[in-house]
Amino acid sequence: MAQGYSEKCKAGGVKLELTWFAARKSWKKYIGKLYYFKYPNTKQGYEQALLALVELKAELDNERPHAEVWQHHKKTLPNCQKLLGQIRMPEDRNSTQA
Repeated sequence: MAQGYSEKCKAGGVKLELTWFAARKSWKKYIGKLYYFKYPNTKQGYEQALLALVELKAELDNERPHAEVWQHHKKTLPNCQKLLGQIRMPEDRNSTQA
């Protein structure tokens, strides 16, 4: 019997984002509840299911409570990280004092 993509990855030690669910012949992911993606157990099917997962996550992000505030913070955070990365604090504050 030919192995599916999920079995090949499991045998090779590759961790997948989605889990193959043979009873439904689909990929599944738990994000607060179970979601199923009806694509074959092949590399191409897995890639299509991943794209569907990305679209689902984007849709869920826009439907969450206070989505506008969350989206604003998501856009602002990289700028804050960049600014904080530019600020250099001495390792030992006592060494800067004479």
